[in-house]
Amino acid sequence: MPTFHLISLGCAKNRVDSEVVLADLLARGFQPREDPDGADLIIINTCAFIRPAVEEALDHLLQAAQLKRAGRAGRVVALGCLPQRYGRDLVRGLPEVDLFIDAAALDRAGQSIAELVQGPIRARRVSSRSRFLYSSATPRALTSTPGSAFVKIAEGCPNRCAYCTIPAIRGRQKSRSIDDIVAEVTNLHQQGVQEVNLVAQDLTAFGRDLKPRQSLAGLLRALEAAAQGPAWIRLLYLNPALLDQELLDILASAGRVLPYLDLPLQHAVPRLIRRMSRRPPAPELLPWIEGLRERLPKAALRTTFIVGYPGEAEADFKALLDLAARARFDHLGGFVFWPEEGTRAAGLSDQVPEEIALERLDLLLEQQQRISLELNRARLGQRLDVLVEGVHPESDLLLAGRAWFQAPEVDGQVIIRAGLGQPGRIQPARVVAAQAYDLVVELKGRPRKAGPAAQPVL
Repeated sequence: MPTFHLISLGCAKNRVDSEVVLADLLARGFQPREDPDGADLIIINTCAFIRPAVEEALDHLLQAAQLKRAGRAGRVVALGCLPQRYGRDLVRGLPEVDLFIDAAALDRAGQSIAELVQGPIRARRVSSRSRFLYSSATPRALTSTPGSAFVKIAEGCPNRCAYCTIPAIRGRQKSRSIDDIVAEVTNLHQQGVQEVNLVAQDLTAFGRDLKPRQSLAGLLRALEAAAQGPAWIRLLYLNPALLDQELLDILASAGRVLPYLDLPLQHAVPRLIRRMSRRPPAPELLPWIEGLRERLPKAALRTTFIVGYPGEAEADFKALLDLAARARFDHLGGFVFWPEEGTRAAGLSDQVPEEIALERLDLLLEQQQRISLELNRARLGQRLDVLVEGVHPESDLLLAGRAWFQAPEVDGQVIIRAGLGQPGRIQPARVVAAQAYDLVVELKGRPRKAGPAAQPVL
């Protein structure tokens, strides 16, 4: 059967889509290959959120086409956001690519790729008016580290932020049902998954499009009440303006749902937040953050900020630095504003020069690095539970893992230097050293969470 190499670009939501396509191809007998060189098919699930992501996707496609021209690879397939966003223009501009499949039509990817292999196809682009959203019955081949998985609870976005292209690419929000999500989470736990990361463009808006209307709070209550479930359930991306008391009460009393708050504030100046077509969660952000910590004293807070947004004066950036210094977020991500084609923000007249925005980003991240190191040093000697993920990428003598306050791929990790680690299991550990973003631990005792073996990772 044909061999294929699958590349998944972009966010965790894209990863879920890639896992659905991967499972479909495996069910059809296609054979995965780690190296694109020599593969019969190179398949790239693309991101097109901003121009750098578009350029990255195009680079991957052109590299695949180069292997194809050299006779070192077969056909090239582009999936996801890039075909969805640019459609016919992309098809005309990239004759080297054999097949384009829109994000809305990913449920037809396996069949379309099989037809491509079998012979001539009627059209190089596969599109759909109805948007695909997978369910608990949809096969997935997990690609995350052992014991961990992402679960996408909604597709699309209900918001219209002035700088964002996602609604134009992915459409309005389309939520899954609570029962279906609980079924998937239960199934994943039975496969050995100990950590589920719920993802969507806006988790806090979940269920508002359904009839009867549902909510994230209702979903979390159902997950807590389920007879079986993973030890850790993490919420990735909560709209700060929609974080209400009901959600905070659930987080304060939850057993499985972690007190991990991923709250992209985007800026510290309410005027600029409103200019982004977003709503500040409070007139004054620092007292609001302090209130969260009073309500959830053990919570881990993550945020993201955009620097260089149109109209950001030097005083505005200093206010942003001051908020980050005083709030001392557990994790902070920063991004330079990108005037993306087709967005309202791209047309604003008072753009900040890119070199100034980059300087501001460096200052913000340097400050956060110092804060992160101080917070990590304060954990020295602490005992905590660690999800063991596998061999450390830099040394076969070390293992890597994460604590509950570290989300996959974005928050640093735990380096395990002693003890017998079991990938896919949660084990007790003690912190023995601290780095700017990572912790070094020694494992103590047997896995805290028994259960089925961890799922295989492709």
